[in-house]
Formats: sequence, structure tokens, C-alpha cells
Amino acid sequence: KTIFNILKKRSTDKPVTQDFDDYFDQLKGDIIEGGETVEQAIEKVRNFDPDDCLSFGELALDIEYKAYDMYKNLYYDTENEDEKKIFQDLSEQEKGHALVVARLIGKCME
Repeated sequence: KTIFNILKKRSTDKPVTQDFDDYFDQLKGDIIEGGETVEQAIEKVRNFDPDDCLSFGELALDIEYKAYDMYKNLYYDTENEDEKKIFQDLSEQEKGHALVVARLIGKCME
């Protein structure tokens, strides 16, 4: 809800008038972390060999990196110190996720 409220304040060209619950209820659920659509991710996976751990790991790493990059850019895009802290925390969490995925990719290579 915090991110929603921050971004709601920024949506000047197409203002969001609903509260979080109403807005969330109308979402289709077709976008994954980092902004890619579910269909785009499925299309990538469709041709993977089920035993190809590396390809799945690289896809997961790409998703985490995009989320990290989004929060990092939002951090640099605001002058509000409270918002900076939130976006910094979120980008650090995404970096942590990427490190976990990278370790798993390392196990794929063993």
C-alpha cells in the first residue's frame, strides 16, 4: 500500500482516484515483478528444456534485476527522504533475491 500511495501521488497525467483495495481488485494479475507480462515470461520458458536449470535461473535473475533496477530508479527519481528509504530498502531486498538466485545458478553449474 505504501508504494501504491507514493506512485498515486506521482500519477499526474492519468490520476488514480481509487483507494488501494479497489485498484488492486481491478488488476488483471498479468504483470510480474520487473514489469514483464506473464505471457512474455511464459513464452521464454516455453522453449526451455525442463532439465535446463541454468536457463530457468537466468530468467529468475533477469526478473530480480529488473525489479532491483525499477526500485533503484524510483530512489533516484524522488527527493523525499522517506520515499528514498523505502525504495532503497526494496532495492536491497531485490539485490538479496538476485544473490540467492545467483547461488542457485552456481549449483546448476556443479
